[in-house]
Amino acid sequence: MTRPRVAIAHDFLNVKGGGERVALALARAFPGATIHTSLHRPESTFPEFDELDVRTSWLDGIDRFRADHRLALPLLPAAFRSMLIDADVVIASSAGFAHHVRTTGTKVVYCHTPARWLHDTDRYLAGFGPVARSAAKGLRLALIGRDRAAMGEADIVLANSPTTADEVREVYGIEATVVPPCSSLDLAGPVRPIDGVAPGFVLCPSRILGYKRLDVLVEAARLAPGIQFLHVGDGPHRAVVEDGPPNLVTAGAVDDAELRWAYRNARAVAITCAEDFGLVPLEAHAHDLRSVIPFARGLIENAGAQRCGRYYQLGSARSLLDALEAIPVPTHRALHPDRLGADSFGAAVAAQLRVVAA
Repeated sequence: MTRPRVAIAHDFLNVKGGGERVALALARAFPGATIHTSLHRPESTFPEFDELDVRTSWLDGIDRFRADHRLALPLLPAAFRSMLIDADVVIASSAGFAHHVRTTGTKVVYCHTPARWLHDTDRYLAGFGPVARSAAKGLRLALIGRDRAAMGEADIVLANSPTTADEVREVYGIEATVVPPCSSLDLAGPVRPIDGVAPGFVLCPSRILGYKRLDVLVEAARLAPGIQFLHVGDGPHRAVVEDGPPNLVTAGAVDDAELRWAYRNARAVAITCAEDFGLVPLEAHAHDLRSVIPFARGLIENAGAQRCGRYYQLGSARSLLDALEAIPVPTHRALHPDRLGADSFGAAVAAQLRVVAA
């Protein structure tokens, strides 16, 4: 197949999350691809996007939306629908509404999860106030039909895990092909310590949202005052971790240099959320680091979790601590960039493009 002219659509570029890591991996797999998104806030997402041809929607001109993309949720479907991308292939990296874009060519949707606030409303809105929950449920009725119609336009849908493929089938009535994602974290980059914490901590990289269940991390820290915990990440529900005990340090949003230091100096990684797939186990595995992982959803199918993880009961701080105690303290560790899966991910997506072309 002649190499297609590829464009990539992604929900928004104003956070540092797993979806943004995957969007970067897609950009590396298809050099020269333009990146189309609703909002781009360079100071709060990965700096690698500054080196790419990023094109934004009309929403990006509104500062309030760039600062908090959740305020723009009711307008995101229309913003993406207003985009007509002229390309042979558009890969829509979607956990929201990127798949609503129109294109002159083939549309491939890489689904991280069906939009959580639209299709898993109660779980996603945990931690938000009653006004936000009521507004989201009202908007759901107006948008859910359009969302299903937009996904139905895809020539092929890829899912990051069997769990997500099941949800795509349930929500959209579409059979998705599973292509596990990868992390774009560069293990060879610079390393910078995080102030206020000494090596030997339990690391939890996670955005601060109610459904991420960081309350379990806080409770685990209270139950085990002799263990140092380090949380990295940001989000609207900061009070959950900021009100934690003294042995829980929250560093907020960190850059990749600090994240590399955290992985290299942790004794283990703790994951509290029932992820759709989860890149953290892959990143921990690449650092020869063991993880404690809830036995739930896509984490059960995650190869990185299976190889380097120990499962515990979702929502139980005591079960999390029992799993931690069963993990030996690491001594000698090496870096394994191949475990991040970047090469296999790009090849797998390219293979699916060939299937569509055929």
